Amino acid sequence: MEHLYVIGIDYGTDSVRALLADAESGEEIAVAVCNYSRWGRGLYCDTAKSQFRQHPLDYLEGLEQDVIARAVAAIRRADVLIIGGTSLTVYPAAGLVQYYRGNKLAVVNKTALAGAGEALTICEPIGEVMAQL
Repeated sequence: MEHLYVIGIDYGTDSVRALLADAESGEEIAVAVCNYSRWGRGLYCDTAKSQFRQHPLDYLEGLEQDVIARAVAAIRRADVLIIGGTSLTVYPAAGLVQYYRGNKLAVVNKTALAGAGEALTICEPIGEVMAQL
């Protein structure tokens, strides 16, 4: 039997985090964290005004090409792909669905995901859906 893996990508306020885990055991296989370089320099932020913004390049540069390449390779091999998000519009993560070759795709998101085709789609906030599982 082939191993099943789960890939999680989280774009946070000051960094992007990626996690690869064994779907059966929950074992953490790999983790990557990249702090946004502009955030660290205080660019696009004004704490006095509670203004915290990222530059669009923070998202692109934050996920190293190695992480993207590994994610694409794992997605291409996946038997099942479950995608969960709050907007699923941040690239490059939003475009990863195009690499899935299987026929067991599920999406949990507030809106339908472009490129998801015949996926099982649950258009509800992910926090509410996950709380029911």
